[in-house]
Amino acid sequence: MKCDAITLKKERCRNEIPYGNKKYCHVHSKAKKKCQEEVSKKIKENMKELKKGVWKSKEQAIAVSISQVKKNKNCKQFYR
Repeated sequence: MKCDAITLKKERCRNEIPYGNKKYCHVHSKAKKKCQEEVSKKIKENMKELKKGVWKSKEQAIAVSISQVKKNKNCKQFYR
């Protein structure tokens, strides 16, 4: 997708990819957005468990959240 004034306003193109003398917008897929939302939900859940004493540190809770989301076959490609 080309980045011009119209698409910049509509999609808020932040990540421009130069290709020759043209620039293209990098649009995230719906699947990646869903995976990011799922990770944030898991992090919230695991932070609550951190307060209960299930996890020892914030880093551990975040790592466990990401590994839980990796088990989903649709999200595996985004978190390697």
